[in-house]
Amino acid sequence: MSKTATLSNPTSNHATADITAIMISGSSDFSITAKTCGATLAAGGSCSITIVFNPSAKGALYGELLIEDNGSNSPQVVQLDGNGE
Repeated sequence: MSKTATLSNPTSNHATADITAIMISGSSDFSITAKTCGATLAAGGSCSITIVFNPSAKGALYGELLIEDNGSNSPQVVQLDGNGE
């Protein structure tokens, strides 16, 4: 199963975001299979990150998508969860 997350940099930011890393943390059951994000993201821009869940065990599994950038609230964190059957 795959899902796509969209990363946006609001126009009101008036600044380009410098993206230093995009990664999965906490579980090898999730992986990034595609992304349109580069090293920078202009104000008003967006990019996408596709994550696949491929469970290696039964039960609830958790991870995080981490996006590190030059923003004061870095890293951006997206909680991931899935149920292995």
